[in-house]
Amino acid sequence: MAMAHVAPMNNYERRYWVTDHAVERLRKRLLGRDTKYRDDDDLRNLIDSMANEAVKLGMVDGIRDEGDPAALIDVSECLMGGGLVLLVKVNDRSERYPLAVITILHTWQVEAARKTGRWGHDATLVERLLPDAGDNAGDNAGVSVKPQASGSLTVTLGDRVGVQLAAARPTATAPPNALETRLVTYRTPEGREATEEYIKAEAPDRIGRLVSEGTATPSSIRVWREVSATVKVALDE
Repeated sequence: MAMAHVAPMNNYERRYWVTDHAVERLRKRLLGRDTKYRDDDDLRNLIDSMANEAVKLGMVDGIRDEGDPAALIDVSECLMGGGLVLLVKVNDRSERYPLAVITILHTWQVEAARKTGRWGHDATLVERLLPDAGDNAGDNAGVSVKPQASGSLTVTLGDRVGVQLAAARPTATAPPNALETRLVTYRTPEGREATEEYIKAEAPDRIGRLVSEGTATPSSIRVWREVSATVKVALDE
């Protein structure tokens, strides 16, 4: 999975706060390819620049996550077969970076979350993501976000061409583990080591398909669950 988007120079000024978790997720989602020799700051620049580019393309959906206004920025167009989406929320901890990239999801994880009703629709944050928003809000007086009869949203940028955003979706409460995942490792009949990541509820069917289609050697399949580790350090006196 090669990146089509090149990280900007080291003097690049980021617009978003990019969490350590988002950087770790990018490495994990791309399975280390094209990220192995890039340091964290370089990847933060990459994530930020992809977010800016995707927003300009109108690849944004306003949602409500855990009671807070948020946005999904689809950066798939910035990657070759990447299929990745950024989850962005307000960052109250920094005046310099009022918006934060919280995590990075696969597009199939986003669709699965939509089916559970995890996210209600909320366009509050969308306007703040638009080019020239924030410090240059005075130049953005022509920007408006308004519902259309079709159920979609049109963002009007003054005399600039508007971009269509995703339609509103009903609000519902999703189970706490709606996005809990399982990491599946296996060997192919040719002996190649492979790794897949599935939502927990879908894992049995997906693993069954790996076997039925002859993609995986059944005896080699292993399923892993992510857990938080607590580290204690003791110093001998």
